[in-house]
Amino acid sequence: MSRFDSSFYLSRNPDVAAAVTAGAFTAEQHFEVFGRREGRDPSAFFDTKLYLQQNPDVASAVAAGSTTAFGHHQAFGRVEGRTASAVFSPSAYLSANPDVAGAVFAGQMTAWDHFVTFGIKEPRALGNGISLANFAYDPVFTAAIASGNLETAFDRVTDVAIFTPGFTPPTGTDLTALWQRYGSTIPNDWVGPATAPPLAVPSGLTLPPDTPLGSAFAGRTDPVVLSVTAPSGEYRMGQSVTISVAFDQPVVVAGATSGVDPVSLGINGPGPVAYAGGSGTNTLQFTYTYSGAAQTLELDYTSTSALALASGVTMRSLTGREAVLTLPSVGSAKSLSGTSTAVIDGQAPAPTLTSAGFATDASTLTLTGAGFSGFLPFGNNSGSILSRLGGSAISLDLNNDGTIDATLGASSFSDATVNSDTSLVLSLTSAARAALTGLSGFGSADGTFDRLTMVAGFASDVAGNSSAASGTVQATVGAVATVGVVALGSPTPSVARGIGQTVSVTVQFGGTVTVTGAPTLALSSGGTATYASGSGTNTLTFSYTVASGQNSTDLDAQSSVALQVIGGSISDQFGRPVTPTVPTGTATGSLAANAAIVIDGTAPSVSFQGIQYLAASDQLLIDGLALRNMLGTNELSNPAAVDFRTRLDLGRFVFDLTNNGADGTDIPLSLATVQSAVLASDASVLTIQLNAADATTLETALTANPGWVGRIQTGFARDQVLNASTTDAVVSQGTHNVVNGGSGNDMLSGGFGRDTITGGDGADTLQGGQGADTLTGGTGADSFIVGSWDLVTDFTPGQDRIGLTNSFFANPLVLPTGFQGQAVNPANTLATNLASLTVPTLTSGVSSAYAISGTDVTFTPANLVAIDERIAQITSSYTGGNRAFYFISSPTETRIVYDDDAFVAGGSLQTIAILPGVTSLALSDFTLFPG
Repeated sequence: MSRFDSSFYLSRNPDVAAAVTAGAFTAEQHFEVFGRREGRDPSAFFDTKLYLQQNPDVASAVAAGSTTAFGHHQAFGRVEGRTASAVFSPSAYLSANPDVAGAVFAGQMTAWDHFVTFGIKEPRALGNGISLANFAYDPVFTAAIASGNLETAFDRVTDVAIFTPGFTPPTGTDLTALWQRYGSTIPNDWVGPATAPPLAVPSGLTLPPDTPLGSAFAGRTDPVVLSVTAPSGEYRMGQSVTISVAFDQPVVVAGATSGVDPVSLGINGPGPVAYAGGSGTNTLQFTYTYSGAAQTLELDYTSTSALALASGVTMRSLTGREAVLTLPSVGSAKSLSGTSTAVIDGQAPAPTLTSAGFATDASTLTLTGAGFSGFLPFGNNSGSILSRLGGSAISLDLNNDGTIDATLGASSFSDATVNSDTSLVLSLTSAARAALTGLSGFGSADGTFDRLTMVAGFASDVAGNSSAASGTVQATVGAVATVGVVALGSPTPSVARGIGQTVSVTVQFGGTVTVTGAPTLALSSGGTATYASGSGTNTLTFSYTVASGQNSTDLDAQSSVALQVIGGSISDQFGRPVTPTVPTGTATGSLAANAAIVIDGTAPSVSFQGIQYLAASDQLLIDGLALRNMLGTNELSNPAAVDFRTRLDLGRFVFDLTNNGADGTDIPLSLATVQSAVLASDASVLTIQLNAADATTLETALTANPGWVGRIQTGFARDQVLNASTTDAVVSQGTHNVVNGGSGNDMLSGGFGRDTITGGDGADTLQGGQGADTLTGGTGADSFIVGSWDLVTDFTPGQDRIGLTNSFFANPLVLPTGFQGQAVNPANTLATNLASLTVPTLTSGVSSAYAISGTDVTFTPANLVAIDERIAQITSSYTGGNRAFYFISSPTETRIVYDDDAFVAGGSLQTIAILPGVTSLALSDFTLFPG
């Protein structure tokens, strides 16, 4: 017999178990002789009652005595794909497992046979919301599979499936009866994967009161409020709105007294709130009816404690836990006002009219006044109100004699648009226009003014409140002003964007506009924004994608004529071209005035020089030049506070173990292997902290391959806006020496790699070797003999000497009063403290007649002492052509400046050092020598 489980059979049939214990027969003998005819189940895989419910034809045959349910299934049902279990549907199984379906359709086996033989062990998805892969974490299931007891394993699946969210039982299944028939088991000890939702009691299953639910169930926690919602809309006096309070699980309200609301909800509007029901579900509902004072406000509850229970009333979960009645904070995303815009509006629009003007051809009527936005949806300032115009909206006294000569209503207009609170434009239909202009006295033809009145009921607001009558004004006939640009802006007004990133720019007009073609907006960054959307409204949206080389510290329109339409048009609601002039600069409404958008289209220029792996601390140190270029302006003061872990493209760094390129032995970095990545405070070293486990594996590989190098690909380094570096490098290993001098005259030398050399008291000689070294002098006359790209950070009074080759100075370099003998670096292009100065025509000798000005200091003939004659000509020792140094002295300081192109009119000077209190400096005070 196929799939008979003695343990299952005896546990479900205590009477048989007693007879078997007495030795009357075995469990299998009982089933063969009696059980199958009595409708008893042989194993967890076959549910007799469900089989007959799902297959009425088989039920009829069984009733007639021609077969048994299990006998029919074994002989025919398996092949026919009939359902024999609430948890296993052959058709759903084949849909979820196409490979099995192919074998079944080929006649190799049945779906039922495959599942009970292979599928439960593999494990397969059942196609009904149950995946056996989730049972790989459950000790009951896995132990049964390991011991080969597949029936016990499937019995576990059956117990859990009933409570699994998303499980779809066979049509017509009574879950309560099914649960009872399957042993009334509560799988409190089930263990699923972390990604699986907790078990829950389905709505069709009724458990006995106080049934204990364990940690596997969602109902183990107190019910809490998730959100409060209502249909968005505007409601006038006497109207009602349904407010829903959603919990994270079903709640039961009990103990109510007749005539008393068991649950109350405090609302900020006038009028009663009545409890409408929802007990036993996740959502309680209330009905609020607006009555009382006439006002306009957006509905919300009064406080987080606005939900309350009447005396003697309880609110509990299905498992008996008390509900938490605290509501989301008023105004938050999940509050009533955060999830919807439900507005009570008991105030009729009350516009005032100050002037009215017809277009020359009478095609439009422009009304000016105040309060027109009262016709619009709550919070809106512009839009159409055509659908809410009254039948008699405008009355005209053409002869100024107190007699109404014409009435214009909803049918007279093809459009009615509120452009602002003070402006409403009505477009007449051709028929209404012809009728109006044909009337005697229209316009000034008869020497009188036309008197125009907005009558009572001119229009209604969204809630249906009709407006009162406005005042009467004298209407004029003439041209209507052309619509122009009011303001530029952005939905993200304070952002920084890099290469490939987008920025939305909005252009607001003084009225509704229609777009054809593809307008563009030229920007101060050198880029162009293209039209994206907005035709039919008063605001157009343009999209700008940053390209390489485009930069702006405060994005703006390029000029007043930046808005261009080629091969199309932007026209107002009357079909006329708009005035495309846009505000720029400091003008009101400019993009620069309304937003603070930084465009950075420059990839960071960095150079990586050395690398060291510190096994003791699981750290990777990478030395480099200009690493501060990866920082944003707001980050320069504290580089160590920036987390570079997500800013770096870590996969673009690999340990090349064999130093011969990609050969399958490279070890890349990744987010998973790196804990942090930070720059040193002087931005000279990038420290990458590795996870301990990954570091152990890496250390083993590096130890076995002592000749390894670091291979850095382009794009490894990214700046604040994620622009990727364009440089790559193969970085050799180098040690990181820390050398400190004591008292006395010390000779301190760094070797290969990145060294930190600090002199103590005395006249020290600090010599950097290869690599990016940091040399700091102490008290005394120190000599700094630098190597490749060293950073000199400290100077003290005395005859300090600085080597010139590829060194640069800390920012800023301010020399103390009385300092003498400071050498400067002609290749100081990397120093970030260099301030550009505008230079007029320079000649040798004193040029006191010329003003030299810049952002950091201004020298004029009045305070200029002298521009000394060029004091040094650098030629063969340094690249870059002619370079010159100048002393620029003022009554308060002397500056050492550097000219990359000596004596070129319109060139630039760059400040290298500031000597406060030094009013003169001679060439004899300087010592220059090659480093």
